[in-house]
Amino acid sequence: MYHHSQLQSDKKTADKANCRLSDCFTLKYKFMECKRIFVLSDLKRLKIVRIMKLFSIFMLVFTLGGFASGYSQKQVVTLNLKQCDVNTLLQEIWKQTGLRFVYNEQDVARLKRFDVNAQQKQVDEILDHIFKNTPYQCAY
Repeated sequence: MYHHSQLQSDKKTADKANCRLSDCFTLKYKFMECKRIFVLSDLKRLKIVRIMKLFSIFMLVFTLGGFASGYSQKQVVTLNLKQCDVNTLLQEIWKQTGLRFVYNEQDVARLKRFDVNAQQKQVDEILDHIFKNTPYQCAY
């Protein structure tokens, strides 16, 4: 057993070693020796777990996002539209593929009407052709 004076001196030794006796200790030759073992507190452990979870979620989102953009560009449609506007074209593409578009209706309403005749063409080819001679472009 330790005497009170020995325990006090061991605490001073542990403080000098810059670690707490409650964190880690071993009994060796009838005195306490503090080992430098990295012990995480619960808060630090929770922070690390949260960071790992967020990293995993971001990796999943970026991976699926890349897959979705590659998939959307390879969608094919068949269109036969006469004197249509961009709004009608995008609605028809949405009906056939499920792709949704974000645009300002006032801006695309200024564009001239056009004819579209496409048999099994990719969506990106059609949109590039439509917006080729306009100040607008389609980004996907």
